[in-house]
Amino acid sequence: MENSKFKRNSKLINRKFYQYLIPSVLMVFAMQLGSLLDGILVANLIGNEALSATSLVLPVLYIIQIPGFALGVGGSIVIANLLGQRKIAEAKKVFSYCLIGGIFISILFAIVGIFVSRPLAKLFASSLEEYSYQYMLIYFLIDPIVSMALMLGSFIAVDNNPRLSSLYYIVSNILKIVSEIVFIKFFDMSLYGAALSTGFGYLIGAIVFIFYIKSKRRLLSFTFKVKGIRKEIKDTIKASLSSALNLFLSTVQMFIINIAIGHVLVETVDIVIFGLVANLVFVFDLFTGGIIGLIPNMCALLYGEKDIYSLKKITKKIYYINIAVTLVLMAIIFALPNIYTYIFDYEDTSNMEYAYKVIRIFLISGVFMEINKFSMNYYPSVDKTMPSLITVFLRELVLVLPITLILLYSKGLVGYAIAQTIVEAGCLL
Repeated sequence: MENSKFKRNSKLINRKFYQYLIPSVLMVFAMQLGSLLDGILVANLIGNEALSATSLVLPVLYIIQIPGFALGVGGSIVIANLLGQRKIAEAKKVFSYCLIGGIFISILFAIVGIFVSRPLAKLFASSLEEYSYQYMLIYFLIDPIVSMALMLGSFIAVDNNPRLSSLYYIVSNILKIVSEIVFIKFFDMSLYGAALSTGFGYLIGAIVFIFYIKSKRRLLSFTFKVKGIRKEIKDTIKASLSSALNLFLSTVQMFIINIAIGHVLVETVDIVIFGLVANLVFVFDLFTGGIIGLIPNMCALLYGEKDIYSLKKITKKIYYINIAVTLVLMAIIFALPNIYTYIFDYEDTSNMEYAYKVIRIFLISGVFMEINKFSMNYYPSVDKTMPSLITVFLRELVLVLPITLILLYSKGLVGYAIAQTIVEAGCLL
């Protein structure tokens, strides 16, 4: 039974919701637009084969982002809960613990990357080896910067400064796009420049942290005293587990599938269209990622305050707005796939209808994918990790690999697109 003392009036709930919604949407929009424009610039300034190489090596990039992403999400959930309980000292220690751990692991990744980038590039499509090597090597080296950005962005948002977090990502991605054009077009750095621009943008954009340090609303600060928070560390690991496991298992299955794609899709046209389809995920995240991004911040904070009434109201808003945006986006691209292919400079008129067909089939998975993402983010935020883990295991281990590989080998790229819908719908059911 809901306790009336926890009920907030609708006006207050809505004000809080939009206070976080707009910065969150702008933040993720900036990040995903940066990724999308990255693909567009690579396709237009280097070529469609370079775009396909960046899509094939995505699993490697996801693996090296696990520390920053998982600790950013898990840490922000625990910090939000602690701030909701007014345990400021413990929140500061979790903040520091996550930063130390995440940056340390990412430095190890950077060192390892120097030695494994070339062998990994050879493992994917041999015809794209040099492109793959360039992109992976630089991403390994800039991983400490990217990990720091992912964590600090999440922590600043949950620490009463969602606008500054949004501003950081907006500034960083503007710098990323501008520097990418300079590195590729004027310095002829190819995919070295495309990858380097990401690190450059996040590093120079960190100047925004000056405003956070001076903020009167800031509660978190760095401390080397991380002892005495055994329970909080366990909670952080628990909250991070779902995100880390999801990203890891997703990476493993994507790694296997992308290697298969590099060998099954021997025709250049198929590999190029695969690059177009793979970037559809960035398009969805561009418009829905900011809505889903509210869950670790708002839901975890309200759960920490035990304000169940507001938690239910906010959760419903996030869910329905996310589904509505997804359906509109699906309808637009389904009706006008020519605009999408034009943006990526795809001009193969003899295979245009084939490209449209694959894109439309893949689009059907969109609404199922967004509902599954919602569940995987929501349950850890309210201290119910098991449903999220079940979703992750079901999707990544039971469904994705066998269904995708069977349909890929039997029906080619069309089979790959069909498999995505079957997997997401099966996981939801």
